[in-house]
Amino acid sequence: MSKSGDHSRLNKLKNNVFSITDVVEIHLKYEKLESVSYSEGTNWKQLIASNFLDELETVIQSGPLWKFNPTCLNLFIKENVFSYDRKELEKSVHEEGRIRETEVDRNLSVYTLIYPIEVLLINVYDLDEKYIENSEHIVVNSLMGKIVL
Repeated sequence: MSKSGDHSRLNKLKNNVFSITDVVEIHLKYEKLESVSYSEGTNWKQLIASNFLDELETVIQSGPLWKFNPTCLNLFIKENVFSYDRKELEKSVHEEGRIRETEVDRNLSVYTLIYPIEVLLINVYDLDEKYIENSEHIVVNSLMGKIVL
């Protein structure tokens, strides 16, 4: 059950205290049930190359100004041109993300991805609340300084 009270992180982000261009640091966390064939990190490159990153793509491509998210600017601008490239995202997740595995049975495991992203606040408004509420770390970089939620 998700938090829906006035004290939820999403409500704090939407309370008009912050500017829509403030950068929100999120340690995005989500889980997905997959085959144990990716087990023990030996095949995590294959896991990352599968549909495992579809939710991450949805998050970083959410909102009207998603191309201006710092994460997107860092990953997808080459020679002063923005070009979305899933392979760059996969490489970044492999280098900066953390994947944990919890075995469910002999065929399936739950894989948890924790990956740091930076998005503009205006784009956070279009995210599903579960991504905000389940994240381990949310910090707003505003004119007032860094605000931890």
